[in-house]
Amino acid sequence: MITSLFWVFVALSALIAIKNWRLGLALLIVVGALQDPVRKITPGAPAFMVLSFFPIWLGVMIGLVSSRKWPWKSFGDLHPLVQTRIRWFIAAMLLATVVVFQYGFIAWKVAAIGLFSYSVPLLTLLAGFAYARNSGDVSRLIAFYCLFTAIMLVGGVLEVLHLFPGWNTLGTSALGMHWIRHVSYGHMIELIAGFYRSPDIMGWHAAALSMFSLTMALYGKAGPRWFWLGMAVWGAFCVFISGRNKMISMTVVWVIVVALLHIYIGRVGRVVMMSLAGAVIVFAVLLMSGKLGLNEDYNLYASQLAGGSLAKRVESSGISNVFETFRQSGFWGKGIGTAAQGIQYLGLPIQRSWQEAGSSKLMVELGVLGFCAALLLAWSIYRATMLTIKYSRSTGILSPLQLGLAGFVAANIANFLISGQVFSDGLIMVMIALALAMLLSSPLWLQEKQA
Repeated sequence: MITSLFWVFVALSALIAIKNWRLGLALLIVVGALQDPVRKITPGAPAFMVLSFFPIWLGVMIGLVSSRKWPWKSFGDLHPLVQTRIRWFIAAMLLATVVVFQYGFIAWKVAAIGLFSYSVPLLTLLAGFAYARNSGDVSRLIAFYCLFTAIMLVGGVLEVLHLFPGWNTLGTSALGMHWIRHVSYGHMIELIAGFYRSPDIMGWHAAALSMFSLTMALYGKAGPRWFWLGMAVWGAFCVFISGRNKMISMTVVWVIVVALLHIYIGRVGRVVMMSLAGAVIVFAVLLMSGKLGLNEDYNLYASQLAGGSLAKRVESSGISNVFETFRQSGFWGKGIGTAAQGIQYLGLPIQRSWQEAGSSKLMVELGVLGFCAALLLAWSIYRATMLTIKYSRSTGILSPLQLGLAGFVAANIANFLISGQVFSDGLIMVMIALALAMLLSSPLWLQEKQA
């Protein structure tokens, strides 16, 4: 019954998105989050339900194109270098698509998955660029995501407290999984997924809630700052119970990047405020964990972040893995989609590659040319971001939203370098692309505000 109602909601949302693509982005967030708990109570927990967001996403694209507001030209006028590098990356994608057919025509399903995983963020980038017409658009979408995600994360606390043990929407038992982590000798924790399908997915959304909430607190024009600081604490606590250090590191990277940007623009006082806010968040998370009676193994696991485990993870996922991937897969790589999650369900004689780090995943799927195209695209985005912030500062229209979004994008790049697995999720790809798009479009909506 619930599954049937969900599919009705998906169909209605897709139709609404075609009619009103801007509203479709909000519906995309809702369906992208609800698809995991609905899948877990559906008999057999079918894997295809991870694509439930796709009809709404397609409706958004159709609605945007039919509205004649496709922003490719305006995007190129504002960021010509980024547009050129996107063209190069698309060419590399197409070449990698040809390469994957070395396995025969049967590989068309793998090619489709690969093209889909790269095309969704690229096209969403343009949709987000067209969406952000003013700072109100940006803050409303971020606030909606935060509020909805905060509700979804309640499932994590329900699971860690072992409430409703027979409820299949909690945890991963319905998917035939039980996630644990050995912290050290004699110490082990259970990883928490809540309503989401894995601890990684829950941890990412919890980290995103913290980063976006801190961004809204800096912005200060969408509700009291104490409310957004409380939301950031809630997100940080849910990251903590998810048991994923790489998601804890995302918030740390956000704080470092945003602090450096404030120093760059000459607002050192904000850095002191951010340090105090960070101390409040850490204290509140530890206090909440004590009140809920979490064992010391969780604290030990989180402390490993400060003990250098993150640095070791970055080192082990770095350039050595890229060279090893090149040695194994050659100059052209194995073809697009060969490192994507989900190809194991296709029943094809093509084994998914071992690469976990995002950099080595790019090398195995796109080869040397595609890897270089990705690096050049990333560099052009970095330059465009810094030029945007510099321009906004010089004209006196710099918004805290820009700095927060820049920190969010940087945090996800850092996470991608450690592990690219979580970026196969549709909603996560959409949210990262939207954040980057709103950042790159900020000169336009800030100019409108100034006018």
